[in-house]
Amino acid sequence: MGIQASLVDMGRFEYRAEDHESGLVEHELDHVLVGVSDDDPLMDLREADAFDRVDPEEWVVRLRQNEDGFVPWLRLAMEAVPALWGGNRDT
Repeated sequence: MGIQASLVDMGRFEYRAEDHESGLVEHELDHVLVGVSDDDPLMDLREADAFDRVDPEEWVVRLRQNEDGFVPWLRLAMEAVPALWGGNRDT
């Protein structure tokens, strides 16, 4: 996306999901890095067809309202940043 930012390592998590119909398995060790930038994104249409600017706190609200509307591992990634959850990840 062409954004420059200093990154902070917030942790990592393991993600595993199986698609029983196809037999495919997704098994990853994901690292969560957080950075802040005022740069405007330069989207590469070969990598993404859209993006949305959302404050991290708004992400939490959207995720709580419609967890099925996001990739399954997003909540795991966001849980690596406890400040987003106000200390309460269960809601």
